[in-house]
Amino acid sequence: MKKTLAIAAAILCGLLGTAFAAAIDQLTWDKSNIAILRGLNEAAIEKFVDELSEGDVHKTVGEFSWVDLAGDGRYELVTTLDLSGRSFFDYLAVYERDNRGEVSVQWFSEETAIGKLSDVVRDLDGDGRMELIIPTLFPSGAYGAGSVSGVWPAVYKLKNGSYVEASSEFGSFYDTEILPDLLKDIAEARVKARRSVAYVPKLISWTLEKDKILRVLGRDPTAGLDEARGWVGSDNPNLASAGNAVLREISGQADKAGREKELPKFVVLRKSGAG
Repeated sequence: MKKTLAIAAAILCGLLGTAFAAAIDQLTWDKSNIAILRGLNEAAIEKFVDELSEGDVHKTVGEFSWVDLAGDGRYELVTTLDLSGRSFFDYLAVYERDNRGEVSVQWFSEETAIGKLSDVVRDLDGDGRMELIIPTLFPSGAYGAGSVSGVWPAVYKLKNGSYVEASSEFGSFYDTEILPDLLKDIAEARVKARRSVAYVPKLISWTLEKDKILRVLGRDPTAGLDEARGWVGSDNPNLASAGNAVLREISGQADKAGREKELPKFVVLRKSGAG
């Protein structure tokens, strides 16, 4: 009987769409309501997110999922967002609701290149708690759009209810899933770059990623130093900027050089009377 009611509620929720959005925070985000929550459509989630913003810029929802991130039976809403109006869903937000009905959000809003949500939310160490793998532009503030770009997968873990960067604790993830293919790509690009300059940007980008990972893991604190010294004199402003950013990070001056960085968690102005 309970299962039938849950299915009926989910179907009804899907039919109501945006009309149900206002009631999302009136529900407890747990197993008893997960069928209803997962039955919500994109329009309902987008309305809910926008209402929480209270006049802030309109947020377009891309992918979203209800996930028990902490393995404690309580679910969080994880969603990708576009704030530009150009369908660039490169913002990540994690919403949670406590037992008092207070909804809070943790943003991953700057210098990220979020891809598929299924690649972002994973349990890397098998402890029942989800890590977030955030594709992060490297280095922070190094350069704008151009032929030279770099993205590395930073790993965030739950700590005291919020996500903090803890990439250095997940060496096995990088060793098994990232570095082997990356080293292979670099070797192939190095050969091809001798024949065509078209492969040089990829070679540089992959080199940036590889060296960043080695520094974060503590295996080579000066990885990329020699390359960066050569890049800073380049006529390519993007490459010169990247070289300077690498040198700043190696010397300990980069804003995001820390091993573990907690992102701010903001309490959103919505509180319900539900318990």
